[in-house]
Amino acid sequence: MRRIVVLGAGFGGFHATQALEKALAGRRRVELTVVADDPRFVFTPLIPNVANGELDLASITFPLNEQLGEHTRFVRERVEGIDLDRRVLRGAAQEIPFDYLMLAPGAEVHWYGNDEWAELDHVQERLGRARHPRARRGGA
Repeated sequence: MRRIVVLGAGFGGFHATQALEKALAGRRRVELTVVADDPRFVFTPLIPNVANGELDLASITFPLNEQLGEHTRFVRERVEGIDLDRRVLRGAAQEIPFDYLMLAPGAEVHWYGNDEWAELDHVQERLGRARHPRARRGGA
């Protein structure tokens, strides 16, 4: 049995998983696993609309396990490292073995040494920031 693991379930990981599911349909000797630390897919371009009250959070998220194929396994785990020699992802609670690994961990904003800019940004990539944008700035 070949084990394919996709690390990350944002836009890249989710769409890659869908393409793999389609390409691997009917192959029984392949195990496809998606690993992410959040069990929800978040349509991040609409997070500002949640922050300003136009949309509610439920309208831009969905549970990953409901959208993955029946033969795809979802593992909720925060990966702390990759051991290429042993071919395992090292998580906080478990190790996840793989034969093939696709990395789709997402992106982070880089402030180029100006970390104080983070307090002024309007990038709403995290759900917690969308729920309470004014609290971040000290407003009402």
